[in-house]
Order: sequence, then structure tokens, then C-alpha cells
Amino acid sequence: MGDFVKKFIFVVTVLQICSSVFSQEYVYYNLNEGKELSDISKYQTDKPEEIIFNVPEEIKNGIFTVPLIYLDQLVDFLVSWTDDNYLKIKSIHDWICCNIPYDIAAYNKGEIKIEQPWITLRFRTAVCGGYSTLFNYMARKAGFEAEYVGGYTKG
Repeated sequence: MGDFVKKFIFVVTVLQICSSVFSQEYVYYNLNEGKELSDISKYQTDKPEEIIFNVPEEIKNGIFTVPLIYLDQLVDFLVSWTDDNYLKIKSIHDWICCNIPYDIAAYNKGEIKIEQPWITLRFRTAVCGGYSTLFNYMARKAGFEAEYVGGYTKG
């Protein structure tokens, strides 16, 4: 998979994670200098991928208690059902969004920590940094190029 697709998918997914929390419109950036944007309309279904609801019981029961053991298994399961790279990333994104609530109380108190992925899973809650590090780990484990990009928020 080309660098453009990997970077494009990462940027779109991070924007979707944060914008799904704040219900803002998505902004898509073309990172492939001079090339057209990829048509991703077929992926915008407003529904999570069905695969995230079919995680095996062993993984489902263990991911929040012993994430170091089950995180790689979860990633493998979420991406094994398709050869479509966008759907692999969307499955990771959808699983995070449906299983890790945004910690609005911590955000409002200014308790914004960048947690390791397994800490985010143990607490079952995160702000943007926790989402990003978890997504970054899962995307890399799935074979995608991903980078954590820090930033600031009003608040």
C-alpha cells in the first residue's frame, strides 16, 4: 500500500475519532501532492462495521482486564475479515469509538494525559491523546504506517 493511502487513512481516521466525539463535520486533506482525493463515499455508512460486534468472547472478556495479552489478538481479529485496507482501518476506528467513551469529566478538569494503549483499555475511557495512542498502536499492529501527532485544544 502506498504512503499516501496510509497517511490519508490515518489522518481521516484521527479526524473521525475526534470529530465523532464533538459531532463536527469531517475535513479531508489531500496528502498526495497534486493527485485527486480518493473517493471514500462508499465507506461513509454512518454505521460501525458489523465485525466489531462479533469479537470472540475470550478477547471481549480479556481486552479490558489484561490488554497486554489480548490487544494483538483483537487487532488480528478486526482486520482478518477483509482485504480492503480502508475497511481494516475503519474496523479499528469503529471498535475504539464503540468501546472507549470520551472522558469529558477529565477533559473539563484539564486532566488530559497521553496514556499508553493498555492504560486506555484498562480505564475504558480516554481523551484525544488516549484515542490516538490506542489507534496508533492498533494501526501499526495491523501493518499500517501511523504516527501520533500531538496538539492543543481550547478548553
